[in-house]
Amino acid sequence: MVEQWQGLPADRFAKYRSWINREEPGICGSYVTAALVHDRVLADTGRALDPGRLLGASQELVDDKHLHKGTFIWNIYSGLDSLLGPQGYRVKVGLFSEVKVPDLMAAGYGPFIVGTAGLLGSPYGNHWLLAYAYRYNDQGDLEFRCYDNHGQSQAVLPAKYCFSYAYLERLPETADKQPAKEEERTHEDQTIHFHSNGYRQEALQQAEAEEGKTIFGKSLADILDLFI
Repeated sequence: MVEQWQGLPADRFAKYRSWINREEPGICGSYVTAALVHDRVLADTGRALDPGRLLGASQELVDDKHLHKGTFIWNIYSGLDSLLGPQGYRVKVGLFSEVKVPDLMAAGYGPFIVGTAGLLGSPYGNHWLLAYAYRYNDQGDLEFRCYDNHGQSQAVLPAKYCFSYAYLERLPETADKQPAKEEERTHEDQTIHFHSNGYRQEALQQAEAEEGKTIFGKSLADILDLFI
């Protein structure tokens, strides 16, 4: 028997169906970063950031700033930290989405950016999606419900294709603040500010501290170079 979806409601993410990644090569990391930021700001403050400006800022931070091919977990980390770090959010990253993400969702965290790998058999190949709910199918396999930046906001993704993940944690001092009054919210309030940091090493250290320094004798950096 297929279980009911656990996590966030699908209608919350329907608005992102029109956020379609049509770039060649794709910039899926930029789209899911923007969608995660947009969703969290809307849920936490009631403010809807301008999609065009947000996507532009996300692309600059996640896909345009680096020289290497592809988008890695530290690019996702840096983009999220630049966009919402100054606003009182902490970026959390880790490995083995199939093991970690369901418990985190059950604890109230989410949504989650998840990275799939072609080497694991993902029909998306190497790709980034935004997962917001999970269930176990009638074979007992874990599935995520995702915004896939290909025109679907309820894509069903087998968790076995996922390797790494990232999410946002709102810091207590920020959560305790009262939302600004409507008349105080100006157009300039929606400007995206970002800063630089040693993102790659910080993201690697965070994930390695959580999962252990090596996996099958390889460092996290070596493994990520293979998959994403």
